[in-house]
Amino acid sequence: MTGTARQRRPLHERVVAALRRDAGGLTPGSRLPPESVLAGRFGVSIVTLRNAVLCLEREGVVERRQGSGTYVCAPPPDSRHVALACGFDVFRPRPSHCFLGMFDGLRRFFEERGLSTNVYVGHVSLEQRGASDVCPELGVALREGRVAGAVGLSLADGDPHLLALREKSIPVVRHGGGTGPRVESDAQDLGRRGAEYLLGLGRRRLALVGWAHRAKSPGRPDALVAGFVGALAQAGLPAREAWIRTEIDPYACGAGWEEFREIWAAQDEKPDGLVVTDDMLLVDVAMAIQELRIVVPDRLAVITHANRGSLQHAPFPVARLELDPEAHACAAGEMLLACRAGRQPAQARLVIPHTLVPLPCADSGRPGVVPFSTIRSEEWS
Repeated sequence: MTGTARQRRPLHERVVAALRRDAGGLTPGSRLPPESVLAGRFGVSIVTLRNAVLCLEREGVVERRQGSGTYVCAPPPDSRHVALACGFDVFRPRPSHCFLGMFDGLRRFFEERGLSTNVYVGHVSLEQRGASDVCPELGVALREGRVAGAVGLSLADGDPHLLALREKSIPVVRHGGGTGPRVESDAQDLGRRGAEYLLGLGRRRLALVGWAHRAKSPGRPDALVAGFVGALAQAGLPAREAWIRTEIDPYACGAGWEEFREIWAAQDEKPDGLVVTDDMLLVDVAMAIQELRIVVPDRLAVITHANRGSLQHAPFPVARLELDPEAHACAAGEMLLACRAGRQPAQARLVIPHTLVPLPCADSGRPGVVPFSTIRSEEWS
């Protein structure tokens, strides 16, 4: 609304809007300043101020107590909602289909069960995760008592809103690592199964492009790398440090392109298998592969993490380890319903495995491509 439009609004309506904002920033039961103080703040008469308060009283925002003052009301129980919260802005130029798909799945899950939802996203980029007060609107909803439960996507253990939810005994389920009830995928399993699939195709010189799923500490390697290296060790093969790239922000345009070109130039010998552990990175990696004129899958077999339903595809055949955002959303929703009902979830930590979608094969005689008949049935599950 422009400044001119605001000035055209009746004085009475402007005072109502200002009071509503003030009340929204206070916890239920808080007392508003005296009428004389509010009238002076807004530059209106006591009569105009009282009429504005009367409007808010009719809306149920405040209540006037004879001889005591005006107090902020708690919202009625049926006005509360399930908060779907993410610690960073998922609507940046390169949005993650995982988070968008989970938001959509969670919204439908709860609304089909008669529960309203509200989406809260942070105002910071992915690389700024951990900044304080990343989602101020959620803080307002908590102070107003409008949150009946929450599902947090990428909320760090120290996030102030997560701490506020727990302090108010509001049930919360998270997607990702941390403490408390949560649903997550297994980064170590992703690295291991990606390597095992390529080894099953007869590839022996494997490379990895991904991003760290856990802060590194002495003696405790990243879970993704541990799974990848462990699979190579099991096959009696070395893990070449120059071919493992995980210090990458998948949201940074061009990151995967640069990392793959460095892998390809690192040694005279080239990898014949590649694991990409984020479909955001695959877009850039695919550009580098095409620029270098590498024939896929004959010279280089590729398997990538992928989010089911995503429109991001490589221009050549790749195998996929799919994460299903819908399955993760439903699992988190069921877990939250159990918590709201006062029951312990069946599992406090539910790990949903990736689903292998092998390379398609129309010609089993092509080198490096495994025919469908040789793929174990459990790999399809």
